[in-house]
Order: sequence, then C-alpha cells, then structure tokens
Amino acid sequence: MGSPITSDGYRAFLAQGDLAVRLRRELEGLDNHDIANLQQRGVAVRRALLETPLPDDLAAEILDAYRELGGQRPDLAVAVRSSATAEDLPEASFAGQQESFLNIRGEGALLESSRRCFASLFKDRSISYRGSFNPSSMRRNRTS
Repeated sequence: MGSPITSDGYRAFLAQGDLAVRLRRELEGLDNHDIANLQQRGVAVRRALLETPLPDDLAAEILDAYRELGGQRPDLAVAVRSSATAEDLPEASFAGQQESFLNIRGEGALLESSRRCFASLFKDRSISYRGSFNPSSMRRNRTS
C-alpha cells in the first residue's frame, strides 16, 4: 500500500527553476567511457536535484498521502523507492539502479527522501547504462 509520485509530479519537479534545462546542459555530449567526466557530471546533476525544492503542490500531495496513510500515527515509517516506467524492458533492465530509502519517519524526512530518490535516477551507473542503449534517451526520457 502506498502513494506514487506520478511522472507528471516528476516533470513538475524538473520544471522548478529550469532544472530540466540545467540537467540537459550538464549531460549533453557526455562520453560514457570517460569515467572521470561521468563522475563529475553525475555529481553536478545530483547536486542540482538535491538543491532544488519540490514544487509546493507536489510536496502538499506527498504530505497529504502520508497523513492519510498514517492516520493517527504521525511517526509512521514508510519506504521511498523508484519504480521507473521502463524498469524492465525486453532489451534492458533498469531494476535496482535507483536507491530505496527505508524506515522514513516524519514529513521533512519524507520530502528529503523523495528528492534523494529523484537524484538517484542520475547515479553514475544509471547515467552510463541509459546512455549505452540510446544516448538521446537521457535527454528525452529523464529531463524533458
């Protein structure tokens, strides 16, 4: 039982402060074989995601769902994890590449974990793996 953040919610997050544009610029022309450059860009992308606040309406939706789920238990522990739409394709599997956050208690920790989960979509391994199948997919699927 849980409450998903939809792809629309994710896109609304990326629209905050032109975050999608910043990510696209950072990843443009990336050579997955240049590990040092991949790591440098990955750090920059994750930092941008972690420093960007969730849109107020998305944060409110997340907190409303948490309150409804918790009922009389404001300290309810929940998990925050990714369930990407393209997680298991016939030609690729993205399962396990994003981080899961367990035993998250409290509203502030839930919102922070949500941002950290978004940032984990851009771990170095994930960036490289997506790019190895279709370099333009990083821009089209994750930052548009």
